[in-house]
Amino acid sequence: MNIRKYLIAALLISAPFSSELFSQLSGNPTWSSGKGIWSMSAGGAYINQQVGSEIEISRRYILKSSWGITPWLDFYLMGGAVQLELQSQKDMVSDFRDKFRFACGFGFHMAHRLGSLGSVSLYSDIQALRFVSQGSFIDDFEIEGQMFLNHYKMKYDWREFRGQAGIVVPYGSFRFYVAGAVWYLWRLEKKREYREYGSEMSFLGEYEGEYLSDVWTGGIAGIELVLPKRYAITLECLFFNMNNYHIMIGICQTGRLGW
Repeated sequence: MNIRKYLIAALLISAPFSSELFSQLSGNPTWSSGKGIWSMSAGGAYINQQVGSEIEISRRYILKSSWGITPWLDFYLMGGAVQLELQSQKDMVSDFRDKFRFACGFGFHMAHRLGSLGSVSLYSDIQALRFVSQGSFIDDFEIEGQMFLNHYKMKYDWREFRGQAGIVVPYGSFRFYVAGAVWYLWRLEKKREYREYGSEMSFLGEYEGEYLSDVWTGGIAGIELVLPKRYAITLECLFFNMNNYHIMIGICQTGRLGW
């Protein structure tokens, strides 16, 4: 899978159009770009999250394009690839694991500098991300001393909503930030079930359902390193608890003023 190469290449292509530097990584807080400033960023994320009776593990590579609507408000679009894996909490013959699939989304980033505190700023960010994942898993069970295998072919329509608000404090070439975050999942499911016994395979039916999560709340801690030639690298961690966390790293550069 060469998605990482494609994302970095797209980011580097945008470099000649840069005029100022502001990090605009997907899901990452920094100062707003400014009115009429266009930004590009590329990031990778690893997510470990309890979803119902399953553990969601996803690997994500996201490219983001942001546009400054006002001096304090940016609107952005996201596109990239997500690989979804679901691990059951009970013994299974196999778990769900898909290949990389296309993902897209949008969001708004708002920031306001506190005049009495120099370059310290307050910020907030809201975003929505969607992708469709398909794959299968196998469960085994026993009936009257005989072992059976159930095969499940799954299709997940995955829809995430996330919001955060916090403070950014610069120090030299670094920007440190902390925030509170909320995260919500709405997942639509389609399942085709087959039963295997010996050399025979029978179709049991097709089912549809949905999963609506509670609202998760957690804390964000991040650091951004400002580099020469208007680049920046950012590392961010989002923790809901010890078993639920997101880790992200990315690179960014601001685009040109106007079109």
